Amino acid sequence: MNDRVEHAAMRLARTLGDSKVSTSLLDRVAYSTDASLYQIVPRAVVRAESITDIIELFAWSKRERIPLTFRAAGTSLSGQSVTEHVLVALRGFNDLTIAPTGDWVRAGCTLRGGYVNGCLRRFHRRIGPDPASIDACTIGGIVANNASGMCCGISQNAYHTLRSMTLVLPSGTVLDTTDLAAADQRLAELEPALYAGLALLRDRVRQDQTLCRLIRHRTRLKNTMGYAIAAFLDFDRPVDILQHLMVGSEGTLGFIAHATLTTIDEPPFATTALLGYRSIRDACNAVAAFDGEGAVAIELMDDATLNAIAHHAHERHEIQLPRNAALLVEFRYNDPDSAAAMKSLVERLARQSAAVELTIASDDQRRNLLWRLRKGAMPSVGAARAISTALINEDVAFPRDQLSAAVGDLRSLLLASGFADAVIFGHARDGNMHFAFSLPSDDVWIERYGRFMDELAELVVARYDGSLKAEHSTGRNMAPYLEQQWGKHATELMWQLKSLIDPEHLLNPGVILSHDRTIHLQNIKQLPAVHPVLDRCIECGFCERVCPSSTLTLSPRQRIVIMRSIARARQDHKTHDARALEKMFEYAGDRTCATDGMCQIACPVGINTGDFIIELRTQRKSIGATWLANTAAEHPAVWIGSIASALRLAHWTSHILGKDTLASLTATLARRFHTPAWLPTMGVPDTFPRSSAALADMIYAPSCMACFGGYTPDGESVTNALFQLAQRAGIALAVIERAGMICCGHPWHSKGYRDAYLRALERWVAVAYEASKGGRLPIVTDSSSCALSLQAAHTVLSGEHAERFARLRILSPVEAVEAMLPNISSRITREHRVVLHPTCALVRSQQQHRLIALLESCKCQVIVPQSASCCGMAGDRGLHYPELPAAALHTTIGEVAQLDADFFVSTNLPCQWQLSASTGRQYVSLWSAIERMSR
Repeated sequence: MNDRVEHAAMRLARTLGDSKVSTSLLDRVAYSTDASLYQIVPRAVVRAESITDIIELFAWSKRERIPLTFRAAGTSLSGQSVTEHVLVALRGFNDLTIAPTGDWVRAGCTLRGGYVNGCLRRFHRRIGPDPASIDACTIGGIVANNASGMCCGISQNAYHTLRSMTLVLPSGTVLDTTDLAAADQRLAELEPALYAGLALLRDRVRQDQTLCRLIRHRTRLKNTMGYAIAAFLDFDRPVDILQHLMVGSEGTLGFIAHATLTTIDEPPFATTALLGYRSIRDACNAVAAFDGEGAVAIELMDDATLNAIAHHAHERHEIQLPRNAALLVEFRYNDPDSAAAMKSLVERLARQSAAVELTIASDDQRRNLLWRLRKGAMPSVGAARAISTALINEDVAFPRDQLSAAVGDLRSLLLASGFADAVIFGHARDGNMHFAFSLPSDDVWIERYGRFMDELAELVVARYDGSLKAEHSTGRNMAPYLEQQWGKHATELMWQLKSLIDPEHLLNPGVILSHDRTIHLQNIKQLPAVHPVLDRCIECGFCERVCPSSTLTLSPRQRIVIMRSIARARQDHKTHDARALEKMFEYAGDRTCATDGMCQIACPVGINTGDFIIELRTQRKSIGATWLANTAAEHPAVWIGSIASALRLAHWTSHILGKDTLASLTATLARRFHTPAWLPTMGVPDTFPRSSAALADMIYAPSCMACFGGYTPDGESVTNALFQLAQRAGIALAVIERAGMICCGHPWHSKGYRDAYLRALERWVAVAYEASKGGRLPIVTDSSSCALSLQAAHTVLSGEHAERFARLRILSPVEAVEAMLPNISSRITREHRVVLHPTCALVRSQQQHRLIALLESCKCQVIVPQSASCCGMAGDRGLHYPELPAAALHTTIGEVAQLDADFFVSTNLPCQWQLSASTGRQYVSLWSAIERMSR
């Protein structure tokens, strides 16, 4: 790394703090990619958490003459969040304010769009922009790129729904435009040259009628090429012009800390239909009919897109996709009685438009599935690409009345250029088409790509008078074609604007404006094969929002980036770099990975990076550690009993010293030895009543966690709650005879001890088979994670064990209550308010919605915190690395603190303990909550 930058970074660390500035190779490589086709390793990574940090960064950048690039979620598709200079990874900025009526929202730049929409849902409102990546991308990225999406069009994008923002100029001046008049005066006083310059440019633009007509013409379609110079026509005050110029500026003019957006009405009822057509031409010709009847979304998919989704999407279920071309159409309305009329309308339009297939979603679950498949189209296409190739994903806009011909010409150009695997899909209502294809990183193909881009610009601009970038923003991939889109005069205006606001040109150089005509052909990703599952990843970043370690060490995407970089370093004989990355990966990539599998749920193509990490752990186990694990698996009663005894001792000590003294002592030990401080919340071993299995209807197999911590400090017993429910339901329940002596094996599986896992699992199956009378009685588990682990047992068992396991009926905590509820629901006579933490196992087993429905049937109002995901406990991993749950629950803690409820519920004991300690709310098991409700 450049010594000058390293020394400058050291000086910056003295100002911001060492924890915020990193020049480590691991961090630099981890942040070297976004969702685009580019990889550029920055010279340093800075984590900015406040406006004060941003001001210091701007001053440092100017003083050291080192450029900055901002990055929030890194879902940019045109390379606008990667840099060879200093990358600023944004943290904090997560405050949210919603108007009492929900008609506007003020959001910090790092809040994800899906999170904000979730908070708006109770008002039946949403933000206007709705990109396919909305659950992953942030408000800052949405505004800075002027993202749009499927229902957004032009009128609902960030530019047109912006009310105000808090922005920081490169000079360090902070402006809050909530009060426009006051902000305008502040700009005039603090930045007189900028104020006068904006006014001068405004007047020049307005006096140039040719330029005015060009601006209006270019913005008739979706267009995110260049700066939003329409602001000079749309607004009078320089500060209002400035804040709208910031929209779509891709971090090249300043920093957007917060944005206030007018929200959009989201009617609660919808009719969604998937229509198949004989050809993409027929599908294009059908768009006008649906648009004319008020469809809010009309999505086009060609045959190659549909094929990629069919073969690679993680969720397909029973959806039968069309083969040749499809439209995904949605109508929304406020009156549920309109559903039948809407269905009839869709059927009529399908007949009129010559659709050959029609699927109308019968419920919200099926409707949401259709949209998840469409939103995951790009990752699905990426998973289908050839190994070791990058994915190009671009978007253009054509006049809608020429869409059919334009799409045909675009497809012909792609095939003529040699990109036989190309796909076309997009927002047909707006004439906004995406196309994607794979690109090898060798010089021949990159040169071919350059020629294709030249011809594409000619096709879109010269032949169809369209937009070279409709919603992905200019980035570095379209920067060489800015003048071809806007002409010389408008492009010169943009250069003047850049020099006026960022005179040193230190913000995100090479993005939007560039004198380098080949910048789009440089730094193309090289993606060497590392593992059959990981090779499908296109580094889109959809996984990061659910990963408990993403703000602590690495996200799933970054783990894959590091593994690819290690492989590439070895290919290039850079052994030192490969070893350095491997050493740093041990903690950041392996030890702090929860292996909870939530990344698989968030990934449209189902990549489970956690499973890969478990494979790595298996390969790295020493002989001694493996022997110890196998011994423990053979004798689970020993370690379960040891832990139980230790907790009994702690409980006894608390009676002598007092709980407060024990808590203080535990906190001191936690600080000294880097261990969890929530021992007092863990409880003591549960007591299991001895009852005959001869007349039992169900068998309870306690988890190892219940065996040493199922009796919580507030007097709740998991076992007692289950037995009380069973008694009220008239169900004879017996505890498995070897309680405390068996384990499902999951702890060894997650640590990579395959043999130990198999031994423990086989022992569990043998005991459960005998206790259940050969599988005739259901086996009840108290932990969602045990239930989920046992669901996958058939993949590792063989022979007699596999045959016995196939006969077992294993009930999760949710399924156990479902079995008892018909006989006890009448005992629940009043309403309750329940805050539910959806554990990763509950989500992965697809039982979250079942549990919510169950609680609602018990007269419960169920609240699921918007930020709730894996708590980071990961079995006992949170014990060894308490910083992992601390990072995972950072946002949830604040959200839960504002909630009042009768019960705070979790379906896993370790999660229950951690949540109770972290949030200050006493979380209880599902069984305990239902038992209390039905007393």
